[in-house]
Amino acid sequence: MRCKSKRIDLSTQPPLSKAQRQVITTFYRTITNHDPDLLDQVVNPHWENTPLFPGQRAGPDGFKNIIRQFIFSFPDAQVSILGMYDYKGRAKVHAKMLFTQENDFMGLAPTGLKTSIILEELHTIENGKISFTYHLEDWYSLIKTTGSAAIRIPPKGKKRGRYPGKDRSII
Repeated sequence: MRCKSKRIDLSTQPPLSKAQRQVITTFYRTITNHDPDLLDQVVNPHWENTPLFPGQRAGPDGFKNIIRQFIFSFPDAQVSILGMYDYKGRAKVHAKMLFTQENDFMGLAPTGLKTSIILEELHTIENGKISFTYHLEDWYSLIKTTGSAAIRIPPKGKKRGRYPGKDRSII
């Protein structure tokens, strides 16, 4: 049975207000401007951020620590917002982050190579501040660039799983 889903053309969704666009833009400037404290202007103190990075504490201060680690590892990081839409009462953001890894990041050794990842995120804005954010980032692009992991496909006719000898894990 084929699943039929209705595609939503985000370009036909209502635009965000000027105030909402400003909140979203400032949120991403925390990375581009290397200023995690900008977060205090745009998220409420009980902001929920999901999913958390490994070892990240909940709330704005936990995310500020991640931003600081990120800036240390990727000092030239720049976020470009490609689109902002109102999606069912939430701010839907499509963005691109471009950076060069100069220091270790979560166990990945630096390569000095330029990398870009795509961000697809939903933000709930209440009373002029972000109260909830759901992040979806393409971290696999970083893994591919660093060469830290490779997809290994089992030989034809073999089932996926454990194989004696060579590691044939699927990531």
